[in-house]
Amino acid sequence: MRFAELTASYGAWYVAWAQALRRMALSAAKPIEPEYPAALCCDLMRFAELTASYGAWYVARAQALRRMALSAAKPIEPGVPGSTVR
Repeated sequence: MRFAELTASYGAWYVAWAQALRRMALSAAKPIEPEYPAALCCDLMRFAELTASYGAWYVARAQALRRMALSAAKPIEPGVPGSTVR
């Protein structure tokens, strides 16, 4: 369960990083002054999208790990030795 929590926080960090990258790309696309052209931000935006999908994958993996941990904690039958269910 602790591993699932760490995986979820790692995924959330990737998602937050992707949001920061998107903000950077969008601010770089705006020209500061008319004589300076806007920076090309396609690569940075694509990197932000990939980072966000990587973070979403980590979050989904953490959710699957949590489900596995919770289902493993439940006994199959109440009469099984070592079961906490009475």
